[in-house]
Amino acid sequence: MGYSEKLIFFTVLLLIPLSILTILVSGQTPPFNFTGFTRYTNGTPMPEVNITMILYNMSTGFNEIERYSTLSDSDGFFNLSNITFYEHDIMYKPIIIKYSSTNPIRAEYIGQTLPPFPPQELQNLHNVTFYLKEAATLNITAEGRRQHLDEAQIIFNQTIPDYSIGLEWDWDNGLWAYENSSHLVKLDRGFSYVSSFETNISSVMDIEYTGSDTWYFINHSTSPPYYTYVTKISGGSVVNYTNLTYRNYVSIEGLEYNPNDGLFYVSGRNQMGNTTIDKYNSSTFELIENLTLDLPPGKLEIQNGVCYLAGEIPETYALLKCDCNTFQCYDSWNFTKPTVDGLDYNGTWYFASRNDSSINEIRLFDDGTKTFRYQVKDTRLGYPVDENFERTFNQTFVYVPADRNYSIMIYPEGAMPSNYDLNNISDYGPSPLINIHFNVTEEPKWVYGYVTHPGTSNFDSFIVIPYLLEPGNMVFDRPMPYNMSAWRWPRASDYFNNTYNSTTCFYNMTIPGSAMGTNILLFAMARNESTGTGYFGAFKTLTVSASSPENIRVDFTLQPLVGTLSSISMEDAGNWGNTKYITTIKKRFRLRNASGTNAPGHAHIEMEMDYTSLGGPSFTWMTDVESDDNGIFEVLTLNAPVKRVNVYSQDFAPKKDYISVSELASDPTEILLNEFRPGGPGGETFTDIMIDMVKSAPECDVPNYDRGVCSLFPEQVDMEHFNPLSVIMGGGHISFVMRKNSNNITVHYVDVDMFASGPPDALFNDSASNDLSGSTLEQAWRFGSMGPEIYDYVIIGIPYTEANATQTGINDSEPITVNIPVFYDNDWNVTWQMGVNETTNLTGTDYEEYTQDPYAAYINGSNVTCNTTDTNLTGLCYADTVMNMIWLRIPHFSGIQPNVQGEALKANGESCTDASECYGGYCVHGYCRSSSTYCGDGYCEGGEDCDNCPSDCVCYTPPSSGGGGTGGTTTPGQSHLWTLITPGAAQIMKVNDPETGLKQIQITVKNQATNVRIRVVKLEGKPASIEHELTGKVYKYVQIEQENLNENLDKAYIDFAVPKSWIANNSIDPEKVYLNRYTNQWERLNTWRTGETDDSNLYRAETPGFSYFAITGETLEETTTPPAPEEESQPETQPETQPEETLQEEVTPEVTEKTGEEQRPFDPMILVWIIVPALIVLGVFYYLYQEQQKKSVKWNK
Repeated sequence: MGYSEKLIFFTVLLLIPLSILTILVSGQTPPFNFTGFTRYTNGTPMPEVNITMILYNMSTGFNEIERYSTLSDSDGFFNLSNITFYEHDIMYKPIIIKYSSTNPIRAEYIGQTLPPFPPQELQNLHNVTFYLKEAATLNITAEGRRQHLDEAQIIFNQTIPDYSIGLEWDWDNGLWAYENSSHLVKLDRGFSYVSSFETNISSVMDIEYTGSDTWYFINHSTSPPYYTYVTKISGGSVVNYTNLTYRNYVSIEGLEYNPNDGLFYVSGRNQMGNTTIDKYNSSTFELIENLTLDLPPGKLEIQNGVCYLAGEIPETYALLKCDCNTFQCYDSWNFTKPTVDGLDYNGTWYFASRNDSSINEIRLFDDGTKTFRYQVKDTRLGYPVDENFERTFNQTFVYVPADRNYSIMIYPEGAMPSNYDLNNISDYGPSPLINIHFNVTEEPKWVYGYVTHPGTSNFDSFIVIPYLLEPGNMVFDRPMPYNMSAWRWPRASDYFNNTYNSTTCFYNMTIPGSAMGTNILLFAMARNESTGTGYFGAFKTLTVSASSPENIRVDFTLQPLVGTLSSISMEDAGNWGNTKYITTIKKRFRLRNASGTNAPGHAHIEMEMDYTSLGGPSFTWMTDVESDDNGIFEVLTLNAPVKRVNVYSQDFAPKKDYISVSELASDPTEILLNEFRPGGPGGETFTDIMIDMVKSAPECDVPNYDRGVCSLFPEQVDMEHFNPLSVIMGGGHISFVMRKNSNNITVHYVDVDMFASGPPDALFNDSASNDLSGSTLEQAWRFGSMGPEIYDYVIIGIPYTEANATQTGINDSEPITVNIPVFYDNDWNVTWQMGVNETTNLTGTDYEEYTQDPYAAYINGSNVTCNTTDTNLTGLCYADTVMNMIWLRIPHFSGIQPNVQGEALKANGESCTDASECYGGYCVHGYCRSSSTYCGDGYCEGGEDCDNCPSDCVCYTPPSSGGGGTGGTTTPGQSHLWTLITPGAAQIMKVNDPETGLKQIQITVKNQATNVRIRVVKLEGKPASIEHELTGKVYKYVQIEQENLNENLDKAYIDFAVPKSWIANNSIDPEKVYLNRYTNQWERLNTWRTGETDDSNLYRAETPGFSYFAITGETLEETTTPPAPEEESQPETQPETQPEETLQEEVTPEVTEKTGEEQRPFDPMILVWIIVPALIVLGVFYYLYQEQQKKSVKWNK
């Protein structure tokens, strides 16, 4: 099969067909109007813009049936009126272009490239505002190797009234000559008469010119008795003649001289009715050779050692191309006229016909101009902005926005597809006309090599299958034809075939190489039923061009394939119209929704495979899922992770994911799609999400943009009323903003292409987790998005807690810094952690851009300092100290944890050791205050008296002290938060308060844990709720609380210190000091002495959990048999004359334990904060198009 068959194959390589939404409507709908305005990007009116609506019939293959056009007026207003509303099968495509007034084929400005819409989407849209951008006009043409025409094409025709026979080119004088029955007539190149001389030869059958004004005429009687003569005339005079009557010709057709062998060739028919070619000596006309042919006799022409015979075959005349030695013919062209009476070549082919007395210039091969189908893609987004596969073009003009880069692919007739990357439109000047000329000349190349697999010496079968590799290393799931060796020339039926030897594992196949280069993905697949799954595969890429070596070697090392039994269908190049089915295994995937059922509807899938670790390439499979596929699709997959999968669906949010090897083991592997609905990873929902679309411009892509200037909505809208189709259709650069009204958390996607997909989703916490460590307050957030990057970058706005008298927070008069210590996957599993992983571990991942400037400061430990004056966010971080917001610029995110850090100032009532820690400026008896004294702290001082502070100052004789009880007052506690703990990694909390007796707590966990908090509170005595007594002397009581640990605790060690003075004063055996834990009763823990300092003995105990603890010691005279309980020793006693009321204050948090004594009531004027961080991860998805049956096809690629 030849080039026509190749055309059929390559024109079906449609990369991403538009999903067509055809809605059936009953009844007759009246015509509708399409109205709106055309604007420059700055909003001023743009007049004289051409608005065209083209209607396509989808049931007959995207054929145009109608079009409507109008121009916008001086205000930019337009009205396309009375557009027919078809009930079904018809799609409507708007085109918005302002053409040049001086060159009507060149566009100056262009609107958003729009897909076809069903009429229901357009009939209720009114006054759509189109923002036009500068346009580029692409003039696409193609040429290639001159190719054989089936029919000799007449490109010039000249009538010669007296023409009789013959046609010869006098190369000495540059003249044409023919016989008019009595004279040899000469014409110039324009076929004007020049001269003639009389020949006086009757019944001339053909003429031949041999140079130096020497001519030969062969004449033959047309009825018996037959005679044949050859007459030589030079300078207008007869030199001699030769009688060939003895050859008994019945007819004579041609006479030709062959300069290669010096012989004259005579074409005629003998008395037996056979065609003969007689070869004669040129000087004596002695017969040298006679050939009898199964061909018609005809006019002869010899060029470059090749013989051409123009004779009558059944029903037509044809020009045959033959071998001069054997006259075996191997090519032919049909003539469009019934007779050929003269034939010659002077660099161009000409023939003469008595039928209409004409001389005709003909072409046997085309001029190299190729007709083609085409597709133009936006290289950033990967979807077509213009394409046509319904008909062919030899030239086409494509109009595109000039601010993007494009990949142009053509599918020429009879040649390999070819592509060109256009990424420098700005070099051509404003609104350029760019000529893009493709050279699709190609040469077939042999690609050969061996396939191997460790431990396998041969296979039951194997094959190498080629796929066309498109720009961006993308591969549509349709292979090139089987056995393209059959397209090699000459096309002997069994001469050229691909070779696959299963024993030696050698292959040899043909790949056409184009002049501009053809990128190919080769898939080698072998089957060996005795090994594992039985199917193995490998991938390699190569570029084959017309100038590549004739033989190209590519070897494969095979790896196991994963999946279930399937097949690959290939068109058979050697037997066109037949299909070859190659048995293999493919991996099955299933798109499902949140309820677990198959995801319905259409979807476009892109699966990025990275096989570089296996010696293969990186590339991306493209495939489509239709509504009747039930969400199932298949892909050729090696036993290696899928680096990335993008899913674009008209019914769900776009999805970006990673698939591990373990996930590939399930059949089918499921990919979860979520609808556009606000919510968090745990199923929480937000009801206060506001959506805005703004112009993507320097003044609008900022933290606090002016809605009156930037918003594309007249008013900010809520989700229930959000229908942005008219805004998106308007084009221009659009940014997409989501904001949570309750706390102003903001995600601002800059320059989003809404036709590449549905809107990008976002997940985020609605509050931060706080960690106060020393003088630093750290607030941690989590942000994530499961969608592909269809935007330039992201602006994130997060609130921070500013310190004041009633809340501990950040002192924003001091520097605030931000880092991103953790990256997550789509399931919020940690994939990278600062201090645990190196930044080099991010190479080749979605987060690689964070390793490069300027974003590297987020993750390399240097931290990003927030600028308090950078209101336009020209850097990475802006701290808005008026609105208490931190604004970050990031490249993208799947899941990140930005941490905001700043100097902490504590609220009044928080524990302190120095006034510098306190917002109020004073640290009074260990608590932050706004003045040097505080009424209610139990101290009568600094001007306090019984009149102004009766709670602290006693002006009467105090009563005698009351009795009993082992209760006591509490002191401030200390807490520590771990945002992430991995199994096996010991985590240590240093205890800074010596009053607790503790030095540190060390824990390990069984499983990964997040947001673990441990809090230590010193108790003044045994809690009143505990009735059980302890053995021995009690040194300290302490309470240890935990959050998010529970049964996940693996091991815990508590280090504590006991003063030597206490041991000596109480006659304690230093080797019998213990840590005791209370659950339902006191339990003595395994405790051992670890060392000593000058003042204390050091101990460590192992505990299975946390609750109340007591440090005890046994006296030297105690025996192993526990004596009767004795009264517990208290480290401190309350004075008998303590005030009637005592305020118990807490810090992070402080804990109050009731004693046996009656507790004093809370002072209502004191604000007590109980800070219990609870990290609630909330996500916001937003579905731009609520009526899903009305979604535009370009939203889902």
